[in-house]
Amino acid sequence: MKNSLSQLYQLNQGVSTKVLRNSVNELPFPLHPSYIELLLISNGLYSEDSLALLEIEVLKSRNDDYEVQIYLPNYVMIGDNGCGIALLMKEGDECLYEVDMGVMDEESMHKSADNLHQFLIEFKGKTLDFRE
Repeated sequence: MKNSLSQLYQLNQGVSTKVLRNSVNELPFPLHPSYIELLLISNGLYSEDSLALLEIEVLKSRNDDYEVQIYLPNYVMIGDNGCGIALLMKEGDECLYEVDMGVMDEESMHKSADNLHQFLIEFKGKTLDFRE
C-alpha cells in the first residue's frame, strides 16, 4: 500500500507503534483499523489537490474544535479536502463519509467511498464534488 500511496501523495514518516499505542489510548474515541494502518505508513497525508488527512497528534484537537463527537457521535474526523468538507469514519464501519464542516449533521452527510483504500487509491483522494 505504501508504494501506491507514495505515487499519489506526499507521505510523512509513519508513527511508531509505541507512540501510536499511547496516543490511541488517550483518545476519547476509537480509530478505525484502516486509519491506524495508514498512520503507521504515513502520520498524516497530503495531496497537491489540498487533501489533508490528520496526524495522530492533532486528531483530538481537530475533533474537539469541530465538536464532532457532540454533533456526530461515533464518528471521527480524519481530515478534510481544503474546501470546507470534512472526511469522517464511523466506528464499526469501513466507509468514508463527507460532510460540510459548517453543518456537521448526519442528514447532510454523504458516503464518499466504501473504504479508505478506495478513497485514497481509486478516487485519488478526491471528494465527491471533485470527481469526474
